[in-house]
Amino acid sequence: MLCAAAAAVVAGCGQPGDCGDVPLEDELVNPTTLACEVHPPSEPCVLGPNDLTWGACDSACRALDEGTCLTTAGCRAAYDHDCFFGVGPCTRLTPFLGCYPNDRNLDTVTGCAGLDAWSCSRHEQCAGTYRETADGFMYARCVPDPTPA
Repeated sequence: MLCAAAAAVVAGCGQPGDCGDVPLEDELVNPTTLACEVHPPSEPCVLGPNDLTWGACDSACRALDEGTCLTTAGCRAAYDHDCFFGVGPCTRLTPFLGCYPNDRNLDTVTGCAGLDAWSCSRHEQCAGTYRETADGFMYARCVPDPTPA
């Protein structure tokens, strides 16, 4: 195994399967659907140029309430699109769907308008809105983080 051959190397890599304290995750949150998907890195301990950088499904962000999520670095909020904008039926008590990890490859772009799901997940000042489908959720729009209540 080549521990220093790719774009990002995890500290502690030395033995096959030994990634030290920060192993690369196999189960990642798809920013388009919010579903967890298995995407193992191409090499243990190494994040290669073709590997996905989505946030990990087992992120501590997943347990946070809305207010804490909005003020926690590395976390982003997801909202029911119709409830958030008041444009359709809202069967939820709150538009907040949950807290999810940001992409590991953060972007410093200013503004959230017009961003696709992946780009939105890379921006710490943006939240995603989603519509419920028969299969789960589907990304609708990127919006600036609302002010925590």
